[in-house]
Amino acid sequence: MTLDADRVAGLARAKLRALVRSRFPEVTAEPAAFNAGVGIAQGDRAFVYLSERAPSPMAAVLAWGERRGASDLHVVVDEPDPLLELQAGGLSPRPTLWLARGAGLQPMPGAPRPPTVAEMPAAARAQVPMLVGAGCEPVIEHGVVIGEVLGLEVARVVLDEAGAATVRAGVGLYDQEAHALVHAETPVETRLAMVVAEVRRHRHRRARPHPLNRVARERWLRSVLLDDPGLVGLDELEAEAPLQPRGGIHEARPVAARGRAGDRRVLVVASTGIDLDLVPAAAAHAAADPPDEVLLVLPARDHHRVVERMARHLAVPAELRAVADPWP
Repeated sequence: MTLDADRVAGLARAKLRALVRSRFPEVTAEPAAFNAGVGIAQGDRAFVYLSERAPSPMAAVLAWGERRGASDLHVVVDEPDPLLELQAGGLSPRPTLWLARGAGLQPMPGAPRPPTVAEMPAAARAQVPMLVGAGCEPVIEHGVVIGEVLGLEVARVVLDEAGAATVRAGVGLYDQEAHALVHAETPVETRLAMVVAEVRRHRHRRARPHPLNRVARERWLRSVLLDDPGLVGLDELEAEAPLQPRGGIHEARPVAARGRAGDRRVLVVASTGIDLDLVPAAAAHAAADPPDEVLLVLPARDHHRVVERMARHLAVPAELRAVADPWP
């Protein structure tokens, strides 16, 4: 039997009320529901139980706390969440994370731990020259070698059971699998050249709207910055892998890069649209390897007061920067 939404929300409110009062008996305010769970606000303190999986739970927590004038944030979850720990570690004041354990609260253990980076096999690394020769930008994420053109994946190096590496051409995983089946007799270099040419035909500012210039725009923006770091006042810039593997080319999420401006180490996080996950993503990358400064880069039309307000929560000085749209 499935519980209805009101019943589930009522159980979440009762759970948070009991958990908070077990440790903070002076908190007598009643819980209220919001888009990621339920929360209690009293004075400058807010307690949030993340009972729903919102697209950006930490952004929801920050926004809920702001609306209630709370600066001392406490976040309750059922299971440890390394990404949530990293995000909290890059914010100031830092939210306190708790685990719900029985009828009480248990502090989430320790400092945030950066994810373990998988090593890239030598066989996969040996395929990088082919990607570069075809006009791709090689990107390494979680031990996987990807070839991108203006931020869009057009190739991937895969390993068979014996550890031998093969380059698969195509826009994203599904297209790569189709190419491998339909064009198996065509040399991969030829297939890759065709895919690169097709992507470049559609992925520029004067092109007509097309599926190939609508996806992975946050990565397109980052590729522009990697090609010309001076657009945001940097001397150099290098792509940084996401803290969690990406689900596919249609999964839009902020992307990071590391650079320098003189002696300052700068973290750049780029996105498009009014992306509420931009600041939590920047916080996580900053906690994993603290920079001297954070630049949040968006197209000018996507600058919004809500992003500016959220940027003030970062523990490292942050600034919003605008870059012209490279797409039609």
